[in-house]
Amino acid sequence: MTVNPVSPLVPGSKPRRSDSLLGILLMAAGMFIFSAVDIQAKILTQSLHPIQIVWSRQLGLVAGVIILLAMRGPSILRTRQPVLQITRGALATGSAVLFIITLAYVPLADAVAVSFVAPLW
Repeated sequence: MTVNPVSPLVPGSKPRRSDSLLGILLMAAGMFIFSAVDIQAKILTQSLHPIQIVWSRQLGLVAGVIILLAMRGPSILRTRQPVLQITRGALATGSAVLFIITLAYVPLADAVAVSFVAPLW
């Protein structure tokens, strides 16, 4: 581990340790989990309706929000732009629904490739 120097921009800041290996491992684990979720969704589209799959995924996200609320309190939900936040949530849900529906008709590799290229469109 290396120690980064004190930042001259933040008065009274303490030196921070850089743990690159931990960062690499967490990033790899995150990418594995994203891939595993997509594979599960592709398999489940053979026996379940895509809306059911999205519903279960969204319930998992709600569980994460509940845990975050328990840890940090409801103050983290305050925003100056509530309409934009609600719109963002609706668009994210719509994107998840359309992605899962796509998995029912398109090979997984093609669907993931298109989803990665989408920001360029």
